[in-house]
Amino acid sequence: MNLKYAKLWVTIVAVTLLLVTACSPAATDSGDTTPDDNIVEQVATEIVGIGGLPTEAAATTEPLATDVMATTEGMATTEGMATTDPLATGTADSNDVATAVADSDDADLDDADEIAIYSAVVRQVLTTDDTFGGTLEKPVVYILTKTDDAAGDPTVGSSEPETIDDDVREGITAALSDVPSTITWIDSRDELELEDNGSIAGGGVLVTLGNIHPQADSTVYTGGSIYVGSLAAGGNTYVLENQSGTWTITGTTGMGWVS
Repeated sequence: MNLKYAKLWVTIVAVTLLLVTACSPAATDSGDTTPDDNIVEQVATEIVGIGGLPTEAAATTEPLATDVMATTEGMATTEGMATTDPLATGTADSNDVATAVADSDDADLDDADEIAIYSAVVRQVLTTDDTFGGTLEKPVVYILTKTDDAAGDPTVGSSEPETIDDDVREGITAALSDVPSTITWIDSRDELELEDNGSIAGGGVLVTLGNIHPQADSTVYTGGSIYVGSLAAGGNTYVLENQSGTWTITGTTGMGWVS
């Protein structure tokens, strides 16, 4: 019941008791104090008094309000922040993302390994992953001499680009001699002549390679992409394993892309 109405009922009862007592013959002797008088006085004290119903109600409700506030404040400052703070601060910090592809300290790759790894990746992007199902004719294949890890997965950032050594480039060209295309190495995309539609003049394509990242399980991660035109490009980070002396692509990792 509402506290205000409780007070009202107690007041009515007290007044009624006072009237009944006043009309009672036992009340003619002012020196007499009966149990009824004590009850009336007690009720009157509780109505007006200090420590009666209003005081006890306040003592009961105030701690309750305090407890509720303490509980809700705790939820707001602890549970809410624990849930939203990580979202507010974010987990996709560029410094963290850029280190997503880590190298193993146990790596010991020579030029022959690099030639075999890069040749396998170039062959993959020129055939199965050329965004045309391997059916596109490519009279000229341009390959950038500088590596770019974002070629395979733009979300992982990029470690420092490296220039592929002359000997390694020559070895890759020789390993791809069976490909029906002319392999041409360029230092920058600016060297390409583009048509109005964004395609490379002469039906050429551009291949970009990432750094070779050896892993603790003896596999390596290497990015590779192909550019045919503005709406014809794609890339992956390839997983390669040395199987009986031959570096073979066994899958991909991270987020591949296509446009």
